[in-house]
Amino acid sequence: GAIEAVATNAGPPVTDDRNMKIAITTLAANAFAYAAGTHRLATFTVPAGETAISINNIAGTAGDMTTLSTWYEAVPTPGTVTLGADNDLNSARDWAVVAVSIRPAGSAGQALRQTETVTASITGGASITLPAWSPVANDLILVAVALRDETRPVSVSGNGLTFVEIANLDNAQNQTGVNLFRAMGASPTSGSITVTLGAGNTLPVVV
Repeated sequence: GAIEAVATNAGPPVTDDRNMKIAITTLAANAFAYAAGTHRLATFTVPAGETAISINNIAGTAGDMTTLSTWYEAVPTPGTVTLGADNDLNSARDWAVVAVSIRPAGSAGQALRQTETVTASITGGASITLPAWSPVANDLILVAVALRDETRPVSVSGNGLTFVEIANLDNAQNQTGVNLFRAMGASPTSGSITVTLGAGNTLPVVV
């Protein structure tokens, strides 16, 4: 599939809340809306009608704890949908979330194929390497990165593909951030994806 649109929500500007959600518009029939959110110490619950990919992955402790959740919703009819909901976090926190709408490949109604989901985390350092895997030719690969120090530049490489950053979002309180990358290719190679942070990173990162 191909990405149709990107949306971002930097979260509450002053007072923390429990409502990590984002609206995005799909353009094609039988599209998918995908979201990646970072939500500090709070626990995220996927709303009814939406599907978890990888939820509540955590790195770090106390005030430096960083959490990443990814999920999606199938959208049969073009239009605007909201991913997440009021009170989907178990406590009020600052948060940030990005979303993309994905046009399906091939015939209408094609199911989303989650070839593999891989995650990893660090509590400080210049790079993080995901477990080795084998991507499928011409599949859209999305890599979400949640980082406690949102000022650090981020890049992604691996699998013989070029990863392009499509979102770089700091939360409204400048406490954390989420970056999103995409890649696709006819001849990907098996192996690991590596996420590289700006030099001197000492805080948690979740991928």
